[in-house]
Amino acid sequence: MWIRTNWRSQTGFIRNVFMVISGLGIGHVIVFISMPILSRQYSPSDFGLWSVMRMAISYLTMIATLKYELAIPLEKEEDNLALVIRIPLVSAVMFSVIVFGIWWGIKGNLYHAFGIEEKYWLVIPLGMLFSAWGQTFSYVAIRKERFKIIASYNIIRRIVQVSIPMGLAIFYKIEAWGLLLGEILSRLLGTLFLLVQFPNLLKLFVVDISEIRQFWQIVKKYQNFAIFTMPAAMINNLLFVSPVYFMSFIYGNEEAGFFSLTQSVLLGPLLLLSQGVAQVFFGRVSTTYREQPEQVYSLFWRTFKTLFFVGLIPSLVLILWGPYLFGLVFGDQWVKSGVYARLLMVGVLAQFCVGPVYQSLNIVNGQKFIAISGMISVGLFAVVALEVYFQHLSSEVFVGLYSVIIMIDYSLLLIFTFLALKKLKVSEKN
Repeated sequence: MWIRTNWRSQTGFIRNVFMVISGLGIGHVIVFISMPILSRQYSPSDFGLWSVMRMAISYLTMIATLKYELAIPLEKEEDNLALVIRIPLVSAVMFSVIVFGIWWGIKGNLYHAFGIEEKYWLVIPLGMLFSAWGQTFSYVAIRKERFKIIASYNIIRRIVQVSIPMGLAIFYKIEAWGLLLGEILSRLLGTLFLLVQFPNLLKLFVVDISEIRQFWQIVKKYQNFAIFTMPAAMINNLLFVSPVYFMSFIYGNEEAGFFSLTQSVLLGPLLLLSQGVAQVFFGRVSTTYREQPEQVYSLFWRTFKTLFFVGLIPSLVLILWGPYLFGLVFGDQWVKSGVYARLLMVGVLAQFCVGPVYQSLNIVNGQKFIAISGMISVGLFAVVALEVYFQHLSSEVFVGLYSVIIMIDYSLLLIFTFLALKKLKVSEKN
C-alpha cells in the first residue's frame, strides 16, 4: 500500500513539474524565436537599459511582498487564508508608493550613473506593483495545485513581453521604450489573468476594519519571512542583479546588453526550468512536511540529482560552442554574449540544481543559513568588484569570477540544506 501511494505521489509530482515546465518552455520558445528579430530591431544599449530596469523590478518585487507569499501554501486554517494573501498585496502597494517617491527624487542621478533618462521614471514602480501582485496570486494557484494556470500565466507573460516591442518597432522608432512597455504590460496582463482564474480574490481589495487585529496576528505569525527570508533573499538576489549594474556602470550599457542577451536567451531555459521545478517542489515539500516530514529528505535528494543530470548536457554544449551559436543565431555583433555564456555556465549549473531544493530551508526555520550563504557570497562579490575596478580588468575576467562566486553560493546552500534535512529525518525517526 505504501509503495502504491508513494508511486502515485511521485507520478503526480512529475506531472505537475512537467505542466509548469511546459508553460515555461513554451514561453521561452516564444522569447527565443523573437530574439533574433528583437536583436536586429534594438541595439545592445537598448537591451542594456531594459536589463537594468527589469532587474530593478524583479529585485524590488521581492522586497515589496516581504516574502509573505511563501506563507500562502503553508497556512492550515482556510479561514485565515484571505488575510495571509492580503499581507503581500498591502505591502506591495505601500512599498510602490515609497519607491515612486525615491525614484522621483533621484531620477537625475540615475541618468549620470546608468544612462536612465527621466522619461522612464514610472517603469519601475508600476512594474514592481504588478509583478508583486502576480507573484502573490501565483502562490494561491500553487496552494490549490492549479499548475495549469501557472503554466498559462507564464505563456501569456512571454507573449506580451516580446510581441509589444516587436510590433512597436515595426511602426515607430522608440528605442528602449518598446522593450520597457512590453515588460510592464506583460506583468499587468499576467496579473489580470490570474484574477480572472480566481475571481474570489477580488474580495481581498475590500478592506474590513474589524479584521485589522486578526490581520496583525497573522503578520506576527509569519514574521520570520519578513525578518529572515526577505533579507536573505535580498542578499542572495543582490548577487544576481549586481553584475548588470556593475557592467553598465563600468563598461557601459552596450556590455550590459551583451550580458542581458546571454541571460535572456540561452541561459534562460535552464533557469526557467529550475523555476518551474521550484514552484512545484515548494508546494509538494510543504505538503510532505505537514503529512510525512520524514520523507522531505528523500524528496530533496531525488530532485537535486535529477536536476544535475538534466542541466549537465546543455551546460557542456554552451561551454564548448557558446560564441559560435550566438553569432550564428543573433548575428556577429552578439558573439560576445556567447563568450559570457561560456564563462557563466559553471555557476548557472549550480544555481539550476540547488535553486529549487534549498527552498526546503524555509519550512524547517533554516532561513538564517540562507542569509549566511548570501552574506558570504555578496562579500566575495564586493572583493571581486573592487579588484576589477581598481585593476581595470576586462569584462570577461569579471564574468568568469562572478560565475565562480555563484558556484560557491549554491554549494553552501546545498550543504546547509543537506544538514538541516538530515537532522529532520533523524529527529522524526526518533
